[in-house]
Amino acid sequence: MDLNFENKAKSELDRITLKEEKIELATIYDDLKGSIGNANKGFVEATKLVSKAQKEVKKSISDNKTLLKELDKAEKLIKDIGIDSELKKVQKAQNQVKENISALDSYLTNLITL
Repeated sequence: MDLNFENKAKSELDRITLKEEKIELATIYDDLKGSIGNANKGFVEATKLVSKAQKEVKKSISDNKTLLKELDKAEKLIKDIGIDSELKKVQKAQNQVKENISALDSYLTNLITL
């Protein structure tokens, strides 16, 4: 048997096998293109949502701080007038607003690290 012929045949077979593998790899990549697109779309959407959430949390913090200032003014007036029943209501509201601000600050910190 001609060794040169065997080597050429083996070489040709190797080329055919490599071409089939290249085609198979190209097909796999084509199949994954849709998944890559969906993953990127999900990333972009998540980024938008996190950004929107950050804006909303910052606005809520600002609103709560403004409310707390108003409650502080109300507390001072109520103390000056001496209406104990109303003072307790205002102080309860102040505590709730302070808790809200604290929770929102924590949310904002967590959103920023995302």
